[in-house]
Amino acid sequence: MSKLLNPAKALARAIGCSKRSVVWMAAACSFITLASLQPAARTQAQTQATLPDAPKSLARWIKLGKVDFDFYRIPEPDQKYKAETRFHLDVNYSFQFRTRRIAQSTSSIHRVFVRLSGLEVEVENLILLPESTDRNDFWDSSLVRHEFDHVRISSDPRATKLLRFLVAQIDIVDVPVGPANPTAERVKLAVDEKVQTMIQAVSNLIQQNYDYLDELTTHGGDKSPDAEFFESLYTEANLQKMGFPFLQQAKPLLNKRDYLATP
Repeated sequence: MSKLLNPAKALARAIGCSKRSVVWMAAACSFITLASLQPAARTQAQTQATLPDAPKSLARWIKLGKVDFDFYRIPEPDQKYKAETRFHLDVNYSFQFRTRRIAQSTSSIHRVFVRLSGLEVEVENLILLPESTDRNDFWDSSLVRHEFDHVRISSDPRATKLLRFLVAQIDIVDVPVGPANPTAERVKLAVDEKVQTMIQAVSNLIQQNYDYLDELTTHGGDKSPDAEFFESLYTEANLQKMGFPFLQQAKPLLNKRDYLATP
């Protein structure tokens, strides 16, 4: 099952990566996670049965998407389908900053110049399956294969590259003027807010591509789409079709060779 970072560990990590500079004030690193369809706590027993070795075609996605399985006896109250794939995106970074007071017509703000470092973006996936799923024919099951089509969408390196590219562009945040210069914690909240909107946007894009897959395959009832379908995702046309809010900011990335290369 996907795990979120313990808040105490997050704080320890933040303290551990603080830096100091003559020009730039030091700030702690930040850890942000946004869970999509995060599994709720369960009361019934769970079993994590031993599965046969995955074929190479799926093993690479298990590794790339940090895939785990959750076998349930009783579906969750809000569970719509017999099987579901859930994902979450993690962004981990540190930053340094300096401030400048900017006078406006009605008020003043602190313009904060931010320098990010140690930026990491990862995705994890959790596949929910009924406990009765046949283990002998597990990897050939149409149900399992369809969920791995979802994994292929959320674990596509272009999704994390897109998020990383957007976050890396953050260099200025504005903080309302208070009795003193903004603290590192106040600046962190402002940066986190920007990062959160980007995580939300990319998570929504992944979910929209999930829905697109389900529409094309009738939720796995029809055969899996061909390679051309997956290649069409996370392109400029795909982002435009899905109404991606950071399309203009992302355009410099979208035609780069290392971004376009699909796994």
